[in-house]
Amino acid sequence: MSCFSFTAASQRQHWISGKRSFCGGMRILSGYVLVLLMVFFLLSTSVYARPSYSSGLRTLGIWLPEKSLRLDINIWYPATRKASQLSYTPWTLQAARNSPFVEGKFPLLLLSHATPGNRFSYHETAARLAARGFIVVAPTHAGDNIDDMSYVFSLEQLTKRVEHLKATLDIVLSREELISSINREEIGVIGFSAGGTAALLLGGASLTGENWEAYCSQAGQEDVYCTPWAKKRLSQMAAALPLKEVLKDERIRAVAAIAPGYGMFFTASSCGAFTSELLLVRADADDVDRAPFHADNLRTVFSEKSHFASLPYANDGGMMSACPPALQEEMPEVCYSVNAEQREVIQKKLNALLFDFFNSVFPFVPEKVEK
Repeated sequence: MSCFSFTAASQRQHWISGKRSFCGGMRILSGYVLVLLMVFFLLSTSVYARPSYSSGLRTLGIWLPEKSLRLDINIWYPATRKASQLSYTPWTLQAARNSPFVEGKFPLLLLSHATPGNRFSYHETAARLAARGFIVVAPTHAGDNIDDMSYVFSLEQLTKRVEHLKATLDIVLSREELISSINREEIGVIGFSAGGTAALLLGGASLTGENWEAYCSQAGQEDVYCTPWAKKRLSQMAAALPLKEVLKDERIRAVAAIAPGYGMFFTASSCGAFTSELLLVRADADDVDRAPFHADNLRTVFSEKSHFASLPYANDGGMMSACPPALQEEMPEVCYSVNAEQREVIQKKLNALLFDFFNSVFPFVPEKVEK
């Protein structure tokens, strides 16, 4: 990976510096309860189990001159060939490169990485979802990634991410080699941290600056958002709100917001246009987007509109795939934010939450896949 410019390094430093059965009862009664629960489960879930596949990987590099934007995109999908070890310096991963798709139409999930990440950072989660019948499309966000944090703590960090995700979806839905495998009626988005915030905007939520003034007195001056550098940028953001238009994309039917940030910029009234199915996930050990002020606040904002879950030990780095050696040297505060055992626990629960949520919204139907 190329070295950082002085500007990128200082942006990163600003980002880094802020981080610091019931049991018992009669056997017969218990048996009846168990039977009733099993019946309820069978009646309330899909009759069909989603098959398992190999995970394929294709990459795209697209220049959009009208936006002066380059999009580097990874696409994981159900593949016909077996996975093998692939190298995308500095990353090493398992996938079937450029394999033909399994025949059929599959749900599409956009994936928006956290600020200290890129299109490869969640490759294991993406591959697992692809192996269970989802197409996962992950762009690297220009101006908000491990190599360039120009937009961090600004309104552009969020609006540009929405722009990137919409453009990525447009590109994928226009590619002849891809479109026959995508179910256009089953599109969702997964977002981590600022990516989770952007995902909420795609689903119809909007931003308001009315609660920003009180945030630092509640969260404390040690909060990342309240450091002098960040606070100055966020005050400028608050002054530019509310947004002139809702950024909702009507194609999005389901949103998984994982440890979303900017929780103080959402209210129940600013999220009135949100209609997508929603999974909100709290990262218990996140010291940037601290759960009590972000995920928990958003749970209150969305109230009955959301499914809510917690990830123990989790923070930005812990939800990513393990760093390759080169990144361990560059970003130790991310790569070593959890140990190997904690990462395994986090990833197992995260992957299960995502699969269960999207499988409930986009249930597997054999006839649909065969078309």
